[in-house]
Amino acid sequence: MPAEPVTFDWASPLARVVGTVVHEYLEQMSADGRDSVNYSAEVCSALLAEQGVTEAELAQGVQRVTAALDNACTDATARWLLSAEHISAASELAITLCQNGLTTRKVVDRTFVTPDGDRWIIDYKTSVHRGSDTDAFVDNEVERYREQLEGYRAAMLAVYPAEATQVRLGLYFPGLNVFREVV
Repeated sequence: MPAEPVTFDWASPLARVVGTVVHEYLEQMSADGRDSVNYSAEVCSALLAEQGVTEAELAQGVQRVTAALDNACTDATARWLLSAEHISAASELAITLCQNGLTTRKVVDRTFVTPDGDRWIIDYKTSVHRGSDTDAFVDNEVERYREQLEGYRAAMLAVYPAEATQVRLGLYFPGLNVFREVV
């Protein structure tokens, strides 16, 4: 029996908007080939407010966005994930497939091919974890998103069948400063 698709009912409007803003900045970093982007609390506040974040939640939203971007700008693994030096690199890559009369659309947060020939597919997660066991939380998120990532792998192989020797999957949590390969 196939697993139930991932639903996002649990995500608050604030969580969705924070995710959108962080994704936009990460896309900008990867496109520009820079290790950092210019962001400030004021700009982040304006972006969040434009997307409907209430005054009551604005400070929390700004803190979450700036913490995630601080991590992405200073962490070596994040800079590797976002590097413009990768082969066939793309961010927010939309893939539309038509198979057996069914059309599906997927958007891959980040993908690239390493010099070894491995294709990486990375999904960004701006989830918040307030408990003490971050590893257990990330393990749970890996299982939660495994099927989604496998769908991205299948889509990439359908569109780019001979481009990579192996397709590897990963989750990047900029707010937690954690990257986890999904095996």
